[in-house]
Amino acid sequence: MILINLMWSSMSFFLRLLSNVIIFFLIAKEYGPEKFGHFSTLVLFATGVTLLADLGTHQRLFKEISIGGEGIKSIYSLKLLFISVSFFIGIVLSIFNYSIDLFFVILSYILNGYVDFIQVRLRANTEFRKETYSALINNVAFFSITSISLLVSKDIHMLAVSFFLARVISVVIMNTLLHVDTISVWSEAYLNLKKIIKRKHKVNNDSQLYYSVDFILTNIWVILDAIVVKIYFSIFTFGLYSSYSRIINGISSLSVIFTNVVFKAIAQEALYKKYNKLLKGTTLLFFSGVICCFVLYVKGYFLVQELLGKEYIEYTNYLPYMFIPVWIKWISSCLGIYLLGAGGVKKRVMAQVIALMTFVLIFSIGYNLGYTIPVVICSLSVSYLVILIFYFNFFVGHKNEN
Repeated sequence: MILINLMWSSMSFFLRLLSNVIIFFLIAKEYGPEKFGHFSTLVLFATGVTLLADLGTHQRLFKEISIGGEGIKSIYSLKLLFISVSFFIGIVLSIFNYSIDLFFVILSYILNGYVDFIQVRLRANTEFRKETYSALINNVAFFSITSISLLVSKDIHMLAVSFFLARVISVVIMNTLLHVDTISVWSEAYLNLKKIIKRKHKVNNDSQLYYSVDFILTNIWVILDAIVVKIYFSIFTFGLYSSYSRIINGISSLSVIFTNVVFKAIAQEALYKKYNKLLKGTTLLFFSGVICCFVLYVKGYFLVQELLGKEYIEYTNYLPYMFIPVWIKWISSCLGIYLLGAGGVKKRVMAQVIALMTFVLIFSIGYNLGYTIPVVICSLSVSYLVILIFYFNFFVGHKNEN
């Protein structure tokens, strides 16, 4: 069963590569570092807003379904609230920046976040085949429409509109063919939300608060390095760094195939202080990281030339080093799942806060000493190491409890 689930999860992963990685290689190759830097700025804003549309609801829903918990209806209601707030923030940001392109890109990312919310439920219920079908619809529609747009014109405005239209079309097709969500589902969520606001329905706000804080602190690392490079370095450097990050993120996503499948098993083992799946998962991800580092070191020049083009080759040596933070993150990922299953959300929050402070400290020192991209990589690596140490310490303490 695990092998079959891994197969379907792998197919879903490779379909996501179309819209999360490959399409950005095409854009980067067509635009060049500087213009791609401008477009990456829109994506950076959109990614930040999308975090607000989630705020831990996906992670919490996955856990609740995996362990047969309660409060699923409340999570739906909170998701509806967070989407509404993020939509409003998207409007404000677009007006403030005088950019309709930003608005379209933000909307496309919010819609894609909604698709992920659907797929989280499918994964938690081990419906990996159905998740693969949804990934096929979502990613093929997005890749096809944006690729055609890129062939027709290199205009950023047209590309932003195609991002939005592609997500709208994929959501409509998905719900029509798969019947995953209905109007009644979200109508019930809306009515439930009104009861929560009027305090007529009990919801564990403290629990959601910790999940939201944990989610923001965990996922801020997705955009933290990009924010720092955007603020402190040139738009050319930002475009260059963003394009390299797409290669690293594409490889990094490989771990998602595995963690999606073992999440339920590790979370359930944590309830009984068992850790067989945890040890196997961590060992597998450790050695997978070793192989990836070696491949990037040997084949980095070839990858950059083929995927991005000659304009990006000058800084190829950074590529294997940019994977080191991801490798450390891989090693800690199964421990992070164990913490969730064992109810250690507060411990995760503490680890993330200290790691974030570590990042700020190391980057500030390195930047003032005149370092550029290397100090960003070093800051991320040490920060992820701090998280790993905290997670491992909690695991040992939990395992030894009477």
